[in-house]
Amino acid sequence: MFKITHINPENKYKGDVPTIITNHTSFLDPFLLSVYLPLPSFIAKADVANYPIIGGMAKFFNSLFAKREEKGGKGISELISERQKSFKKGYQPLVIFPEGTTTNGNYLLKFKTGAFRSGLAVQPILIRYINNKSSPFFDTIPLHLHVIKLMLSWKTDVEIIYLPPYYPSKQEKENSEVYAENVYKLMLEKGKSFLSFSDADLTSKRQYQNLLSGKETLKDFLNKSKKNE
Repeated sequence: MFKITHINPENKYKGDVPTIITNHTSFLDPFLLSVYLPLPSFIAKADVANYPIIGGMAKFFNSLFAKREEKGGKGISELISERQKSFKKGYQPLVIFPEGTTTNGNYLLKFKTGAFRSGLAVQPILIRYINNKSSPFFDTIPLHLHVIKLMLSWKTDVEIIYLPPYYPSKQEKENSEVYAENVYKLMLEKGKSFLSFSDADLTSKRQYQNLLSGKETLKDFLNKSKKNE
């Protein structure tokens, strides 16, 4: 059972901007946002399209499926920009998790620039899972076991924190890295009660997962960590 608390509800999405930007903690995030946003579309890995149930839902929501970029083909950043530029006020927004992966909910990873390259406005939202006995972050255990643990939980407390739309300056429109950095700083400031800065990336996360699963020894993990410093 979910107990949802809406923070700053006066800033709820009103269909004015093409893109929602949010932190990413769990596979639950898209389901929660789908309840409170008008038929949002998401970005998913290409193989998600073939998943039972989830794949069908992703197609229903008109999601963008990220494929490995082929020579002469369009990259995901270009597809995102095309979707953003074709947006009409009041229509389906595109939800992007610019960290590019999930975290444990205590950190905000540096943003990738794909969501910001079009130079169009975005609306930041923060999702916070509070004091739950079963963490919504599941990457260290099999998904099916995690789902069972969540189902056996009495409740899952969630806060959805709405920030106003962010309209980029001329400099930000011309430089997607500056734009992404400034939105990142804003979200980190607004979420400072539960989020901290992290310069970790997907590679670091995979190394940590390999350590927990026994695919990598602690010695190898520490050696790789030193090389990345």
